[in-house]
Amino acid sequence: MTLAVLRLEARRTLRGALVVGTFVVYALMLAYGGVQSVRLVRGLRAQIAAAEADQATRWQSLRAAASQPKTSWSDVRSASLVGGPLGFAAATLRIDRLAVLGAGESARMAPAQRVSLYATDDEPPLENPLAAAGGRFDLPFVITWLLPLTLIVVGHGAISGDRHDGVWAQVLGSGARPEGVLARRVALPASVLVGLTVIGSLGAVLASGEAAGAGEAVRLSVWLLGVALYAGLWMALTALASIWARSSAVALLALGLTWLTAVWAVPAAIDAAATLRHPVPDRWAGTVAEREMTRDLEARLPAMLDAVYADHPEWRPTDEEVAAARRPVPGGPASRDARRVYVPARVAAAENAVRRQELRTWRQAVEQTVDRASVLSPPLLMQRLADEVSGLSFARFDAFAARVAERETAWHDFFAPLIMRLRDLRPESLAGVPLPAPGGEDVPVSRCPREPLVGLTAWVAIAAAGMARSRARLRR
Repeated sequence: MTLAVLRLEARRTLRGALVVGTFVVYALMLAYGGVQSVRLVRGLRAQIAAAEADQATRWQSLRAAASQPKTSWSDVRSASLVGGPLGFAAATLRIDRLAVLGAGESARMAPAQRVSLYATDDEPPLENPLAAAGGRFDLPFVITWLLPLTLIVVGHGAISGDRHDGVWAQVLGSGARPEGVLARRVALPASVLVGLTVIGSLGAVLASGEAAGAGEAVRLSVWLLGVALYAGLWMALTALASIWARSSAVALLALGLTWLTAVWAVPAAIDAAATLRHPVPDRWAGTVAEREMTRDLEARLPAMLDAVYADHPEWRPTDEEVAAARRPVPGGPASRDARRVYVPARVAAAENAVRRQELRTWRQAVEQTVDRASVLSPPLLMQRLADEVSGLSFARFDAFAARVAERETAWHDFFAPLIMRLRDLRPESLAGVPLPAPGGEDVPVSRCPREPLVGLTAWVAIAAAGMARSRARLRR
């Protein structure tokens, strides 16, 4: 393809105001989606920074207070208070600037989690849950849903218009190879749209204001390859519909039905099948079990204490220590025996852990089912690719949840012996508290999501095979 031919095709493609308008509108949608994605990522980073700053400030105050002379009663020396309401920790997930390429699970799973001795009520959502249910107008939405529509519009105008308005007959009469003419017709508008997508996406990545993440070059290259495959697939489908349809209207109808099937019908069917195959576990059972632990607490507390001391006899305090802890403190609490609060919470947490594991297992099973079935829908494959590259995939958030559970176990291992022995925290003990390090948990990001790439490549190969079998029809 010579430069002169490219110029001729460019003038022909851009001669219509509607085609240029379509490019402009897509560029505006891409810019708006990029802004929304940047806002989302900055919001997540702000939440992480606030959690880490709060932890650092609180623990600085706790250490400073612990170094002061001991009074008759002091909160900063209570292991129950420091391990719970006062000194709880914050585990965070590292998020880099490629997070603008995919929203992933960020709307349903927070990148900052509390680590405490006591369970707390769920935090308010990061935003209105209905916004996530209805879909965001962000960068992944524009690329996954609107890029195919734009490709259909400009591709149909470049191919079907010629074929059904009589221009294609002149092309055949000129002796030009129809395959080459068709390739030029689809390649130019597709290249323009892919170029706009790449420029807009890279601009959003740079505007996120964060440092480069691990393996950024590889992840970004994989994402660019995925965008190219995705755009190539929809242009090939547009060409096939224009070739085989009897009229321009039939071609547009076929393409519209294809888009609706790929982005709505198939994903909805997959979601329904996954829900039927893996019923939602009873989320209320854990709450009921936890409530039962608090009934008749005075009568059941001795048995709870004996059960804990049976597992850890070295934790049992002397009778004198118990009497001293239960002696009222002037100006302080009626009793400093924190076991009355911690042991029921410990038993309830152990009871509820079974339900939490059931819920986690269910989520993993549903995700696995959806991942396997995503090969039936190119938009789902593109979404999986973006989620993996961005570092906001379900698998990474699930690994982060496992890290948080490990943090909670270490937290209990540190504070439980002090509480059960009725011992106060010493200033030097605060240095050994297993606080999460600043900067977030180092949960690896998938650098090369092979399955989505293989799936998109397979779809492109199928479309290419269809184009090869349609060569004879180009000459009609």
